[in-house]
Amino acid sequence: SSVRQLTNTLNKTAVRHISFQLTSTSTAGAEIWIKEVRYGVRTRPSIVFYFDDQHITQYTVAKPILDRYGLKSTLCISGNYLLNDQGSGIYMSEANVQTMFDEGHEVVSHSWDHGSYGSMTYQQIYDDAKLTKDLLDSRGWNRNGSEHLFTYANGSAPTEANMGALTSLGYTYARGARTYNVERYQQHTYGGVDYPMRLLTWGLSRPPRTITAMANNGSGAYRVTAAGHGFSSDEWVDISGTSTTADGTWQVAYVSSSQFDLVGPSFGSNTTGVARQSRKEWERRVQMAIRFGATCHVLVHQVGAGGVPVDVGYVTDVEFEPFIQFCARHVQGNMLDWRTFPEWVNGLTNPRRTRY
Repeated sequence: SSVRQLTNTLNKTAVRHISFQLTSTSTAGAEIWIKEVRYGVRTRPSIVFYFDDQHITQYTVAKPILDRYGLKSTLCISGNYLLNDQGSGIYMSEANVQTMFDEGHEVVSHSWDHGSYGSMTYQQIYDDAKLTKDLLDSRGWNRNGSEHLFTYANGSAPTEANMGALTSLGYTYARGARTYNVERYQQHTYGGVDYPMRLLTWGLSRPPRTITAMANNGSGAYRVTAAGHGFSSDEWVDISGTSTTADGTWQVAYVSSSQFDLVGPSFGSNTTGVARQSRKEWERRVQMAIRFGATCHVLVHQVGAGGVPVDVGYVTDVEFEPFIQFCARHVQGNMLDWRTFPEWVNGLTNPRRTRY
């Protein structure tokens, strides 16, 4: 094998050397094309952590866990729910939000009515977004440029034709469409951002998927049927409730939107059960970000107390705290930055002291 070295200095920068890391040696050769080089941006591995929809468990259960490790979050506020559902027992009160803001957590807009901007008109988006913008302005919940940051409800970004409804209100960065594919979030956050109004994100856990059938895939492994499962190849999944040797944590292989294979286990009886994204998968994504110098934009909704889920698809404190502890160890070891949304955006254009 050989590597050809190009020594030309790049125009308009002082960059003289670019390093590449090979992830596979299984192919005989490869071409590498450099689309662009960003100079003076953040390439530190980072987590930008968000709480969506101001659920009360974020305050009562999750906040004390973050407090134990000295970590701050970004609260994504849907104005209508904040103002009109404070007594429901489901959502935070304004006093709760104020407490978190005063303690260093940041606040950004998550729309007014939690609608899907991808299916709304320009005027509908503008009117909806302006309501929460005015609310946050009136409460003084703006700091470090947070008034220019947005997070889409339902992971639904406006069409290109309607994006001006947000940019005209002064928004410059937005956490965008959800993705559960590790490689995509790396490509979109490595060394900067390809499209700041469509930052890709992933959530801690997804709704569990019901397994309706299992069969031999012809190679001694399970072929699992679970419609709309959303799992990608190499993702770690927890299988439970089958009463077979399939129960456990497996790295899966994607077959179709309704089928995946469990890599490794021997064949068992046809059965039903539940498939759910594993905490081991969350940790793998953090490790990948560290490996590639990328950013994970991570969100969570409710966090159940006492190890009991508060709603389908959300996380428990038993899952949440070990993940936070895992991240905190890497932060303390200087391998990972934990950032609020404004800190991350400011770091892209105004890098802090380089830490090695």
